[in-house]
Amino acid sequence: MKKNTLNLIVFNLINSSAQFIIVMILSRYFTKVDYATYSQVFLPFEVLAPLIGLGLSSSIFYFYPRYENKKKLLINCLSILLLMSVLFELFLLFGLGKLIATHFNNQDLNNFLFYTGIFSFFSLANTVLYSYLILEDKTKLNIYTNFSSNSLQIILLLCIVNFYNNIENVILMRVIIYALSFAIMITAIKLRLKINFDELKNGCAEIIKYSFPLAFSMMVGVVSYQLGKVIVSTFCDNFQYAIYINGAFEIPLIAIVTSSLAGASFGIFTNLCKEGDYDNANILFKKITTISALLIFPAFIFLFFFAKKFVVLAFGQPYIESYKVFRIFLLLLPIRIIQYGNILIALGKSKVLMKRSVIELLLNVLVSIVLFKYYGYVGVAIGSVVSILFWTVPFNLKIIADGFGMSLSSIIPTKKLILILVCCFISVFLVFIIDFFVANIENLILFFGISGLLYGICYLILIYVFKIISFDPTTKLKIKLN
Repeated sequence: MKKNTLNLIVFNLINSSAQFIIVMILSRYFTKVDYATYSQVFLPFEVLAPLIGLGLSSSIFYFYPRYENKKKLLINCLSILLLMSVLFELFLLFGLGKLIATHFNNQDLNNFLFYTGIFSFFSLANTVLYSYLILEDKTKLNIYTNFSSNSLQIILLLCIVNFYNNIENVILMRVIIYALSFAIMITAIKLRLKINFDELKNGCAEIIKYSFPLAFSMMVGVVSYQLGKVIVSTFCDNFQYAIYINGAFEIPLIAIVTSSLAGASFGIFTNLCKEGDYDNANILFKKITTISALLIFPAFIFLFFFAKKFVVLAFGQPYIESYKVFRIFLLLLPIRIIQYGNILIALGKSKVLMKRSVIELLLNVLVSIVLFKYYGYVGVAIGSVVSILFWTVPFNLKIIADGFGMSLSSIIPTKKLILILVCCFISVFLVFIIDFFVANIENLILFFGISGLLYGICYLILIYVFKIISFDPTTKLKIKLN
């Protein structure tokens, strides 16, 4: 698990950092109107991706140990994705695209939405291939492919915005890069298309039967997550939408931590739950929760206190108002220490996800629209956060506790989480005092460099003093969790 976790951290570090850099570049080189249009081109895919992809990047973990011929499983998954993507493209071409453009009050979308269906196949196929390579213990191939494609994407993007600044060029470039990644991985896997159509039909039917409830619940969850963008696109102009989306984003660290730990542990959780070994599953669950908190909590506290400066550094002065939305969405960081979906799937509770997600969506719609009338796009952000914190999280934890056959208090390492938060608050308070009374650094790059270093050193000292971690010279990282 440790080897895979480290490899996945590198993989997700490359991917998340690259995507964040791309957003930074687009924010500076595109007008707010063009930037909003670019984002809206991919928004329909982002909302419908779980349904189009049927959650296959997660379901493949379930089917992998059950298939004797692993490549046949991969062919079945890719065949399903191809069919779903073609259907999506046809819907876009024959009416859905115009409906979306009208709904978002942006007729420019009619010129670009046809790319979205093509992009959907390569994007979703790549996520399935990444999962397959993890299961095949070939995460280094993931890293090499991801690094090459993302580096090329950033280089080409800089060339386009400087010499051929055009939305369509950027969209087309993104589609081509994803297609190249797909081709590289398929070639490396040496996939041979020897297809028996009866076996293909039966295999795909079995996968769809299992995956559809999961996909539908995931889609409802994604719709709930993306609902804010849809509401703001519908009722606000492109300027306000651009401000909103540059606040409603996830910092790269979070995806790195959660995706890496989830990807490395999902198979272990599945086996433990399948064998009914819930005691060890709970031990692993609490260990991963604590490790995630050690990395996510300090990021949450630091960025919450210095949200305005961070947004200006990342996207420039024109997006300063995005800090309000950014700070609201930061309140979701503490709950990201747990990968609820993967645990529930491992426990065989995929159908429960649908009930949870539907109620979350309904609450989100109701609260967001009501608050939008009073607070505009900031109210939409509040509605999204409230529905998750006060419904989704308590529901998830209750189902996980019941699945383990344990009490809620026994699955959460409460004492360690509180200690970690205390260390974070003490560290950020010291940085705040030093900056306010002593340094008062105006250069934002210098500020985050110095204050981040001081904060990190102080935090590490405190979690060592509070005996949350200890130094172990026998391990590669020289640090172990107490």
